[in-house]
Amino acid sequence: MEQHEDRVEYEVDDALRSARAQAAAHARRERVLFAIAASLLALLAARGLLAALAAIAGASSPVVPLASTLGVIACGVLLVAARRARARLDGVVAHVRLLEIVRDAADHSLGALVVLREPSEPGGAGAREPVPTTRSSSWARRAVAMAACVAAVALLGWAAAPASATKLRWRFVGPDDALSALDLRAQVEGSGEWKVEDHSEATGARALVNGAGDPARGPSLLVATKAWTRDLRAVTRCKVAADQPARACGVVFRFVDDRNYHAARLDAARGALVVARVSQGREQILGTQVAPAPPGVWQELALEARGDRIRLSWNGAAPLEVIDVAPALAGGAGLWAPAAGISYFDELAVDPMPATAQAFELLPLLAKGSS
Repeated sequence: MEQHEDRVEYEVDDALRSARAQAAAHARRERVLFAIAASLLALLAARGLLAALAAIAGASSPVVPLASTLGVIACGVLLVAARRARARLDGVVAHVRLLEIVRDAADHSLGALVVLREPSEPGGAGAREPVPTTRSSSWARRAVAMAACVAAVALLGWAAAPASATKLRWRFVGPDDALSALDLRAQVEGSGEWKVEDHSEATGARALVNGAGDPARGPSLLVATKAWTRDLRAVTRCKVAADQPARACGVVFRFVDDRNYHAARLDAARGALVVARVSQGREQILGTQVAPAPPGVWQELALEARGDRIRLSWNGAAPLEVIDVAPALAGGAGLWAPAAGISYFDELAVDPMPATAQAFELLPLLAKGSS
C-alpha cells in the first residue's frame, strides 16, 4: 500500500512540475506579446504626433496609409496572440489547482478521502509553488491598448491628408502675369516658352500660351509650386493651334520630376482623350477614349484622381475612367502641352483632396479578411 501511495505522489509531483512550467511559459509569452504590442503602439503614436506637427506647420507629411494599415494589423494580431496565450494559461492554472487537490489528498493520512485544506508549511511535502493567476486588469489593459491603436491610426490618417485643402485657381487675366508671380514654374527647358498674352477669345481677353519648342526635349510642363498632392480634382480650359504638327493640351499631376509624372490630355490630332503615366522618362498609356474636338475651339477638361482611379471628362461628356495599380506618390500639378505645337489655356483650378488608399495598400486587410 505504501509503495502504491509513493508511486501516486511521484506521478502527481511530476505532473505538477510540468503544469507549472507550462503556466510560466504561457505567462511569459503573454507578457512578451503585450510588451511588443505596447512598443508598436508607442511607435505609431510618435509617428502620428510628428506627422500632425508637420501638418500643422504646413509641411508635407511622410506618413502613408500603408504604414497605418500595417500598424493596426500588427497591433491586432499581437493582442489576439496575447489573448490566446492568456486563455491557455487559464486552462493550465485550472489543471495545476486540480493536481494540487489530488496531491493534498494523496498526502493525507486518510488517502481515500479528498480534503480541501490550506497548503502545508513552506518546504513540506504538500507545499504549493506560486503559479501565474488571471488578473481582471489584463482585459482592461488590452482594451486600452486596442483603443490607443485605433486612436493612433486615426491620427496617422488625419496627418497624412494634405496640409492645405484650399482650392487653387488661376485665370491669367492680370496686366502683368509673370509665371513667378503666379507661383508657376516651367519644368522642361527648350520645350516651349510659357507666357501670358492678349487673346480676344479668352476670359478677360488674356490667356496663357505655350509656344512651339524643340520636340526632342519632350512635352512642356508648367507646375504649380503650391499644388503638391496625390489625389486631386483639376479643371482647365484649353485649345490648340490648327496649323501645328502636334495639337494637344491637358494637365499634369503627381509630378515628381520631368521623368516621373501622370498626364491627362485632349489630343485633337487623334480625336481622343488620353491618360498616361510617365515613369523614368517612358510614357505608358493607361487609357484612351474617342473625343472629336476641333482645333481652335476652347475645350474644358476635368480630371479627378483618387487612389487607383483616374477620371477625365471633356466638356461634360461621359468620362474616360482608368485604373492605375502602380504605387503613386504625391507630387505637383499643373499644365501639359506638346513641344511641337502651340497651346492656349484660359484658366486652371486645382483642388487637393485627402489621399484614398490604393489597392496595394489594402492587400494586408484583404488577406486578413479571407483567412
